Amino acid sequence: MSTLLLAETSTTAAFDMTQSNKALVNLINPTSANGLSVKGKRVLVPGCGRGYDCIAFALAGAEHALGLEISSTATKAANDYIAGEVAKADELDGKAKVVNGDFFKHCLAGDQLGGS
Repeated sequence: MSTLLLAETSTTAAFDMTQSNKALVNLINPTSANGLSVKGKRVLVPGCGRGYDCIAFALAGAEHALGLEISSTATKAANDYIAGEVAKADELDGKAKVVNGDFFKHCLAGDQLGGS
């Protein structure tokens, strides 16, 4: 795809997978014998984009998944996506959110990892 064509179709389409990476989903699948358990853990997802991985971690049993995104536009889109997923599954309520910040500069306050 040419750069011009890409620019004309969407500025985000090339970077939006529309879902979590399948390898990650398989790794954190709570029914997988060789998987990684995130049950009850707090997870940080730097550069989380639209928040797909935050939801994947929450669905896999994480106590809380915090996404950190440098783009304010992506942060809003991620929180909108998360709100939509929470509307479909009440058990996700308060388990995932995205904050705006630079991973290399951001200093997380304890309450940001704690939920809501």
